Amino acid sequence: MKEFFKNLKFVWKYCKGEKKRIILYFILGLFNIAVSVVYPLVSAKLIVDITNNQVQQFILIALVLLSVDLFANLISYVRNKLFHLIFRQTYLNIETDLG
Repeated sequence: MKEFFKNLKFVWKYCKGEKKRIILYFILGLFNIAVSVVYPLVSAKLIVDITNNQVQQFILIALVLLSVDLFANLISYVRNKLFHLIFRQTYLNIETDLG
C-alpha cells in the first residue's frame, strides 16, 4: 500500500494541470454509480407493469428506462474522453520531464 501512495505522489506532480478534469472524471463516476442503482429499480417496475397488463404504464416506464440508458451511455462516453485527455497530457508531461 505504501508503494501505491509513493507512485501516486510521483505521478501527481505531472497531473497537476489536469486537476479540473480529474475532479470532473470522479464526479461523473458518481453519477454513473447513481444511474447503475436506478436502472434495476426502473427495470423491476417495468416487469411489474408487464405482469399487471398496464400497457400505458409499461410504455412510459420503457421510455424512462431508455432515457436512463442513454444518460448512462453519455456519461460513459464523456468519462472515456476525459480519461484519454488526462492520460495523454500526463504522459506528455512525464515524457517531457524525463527526456
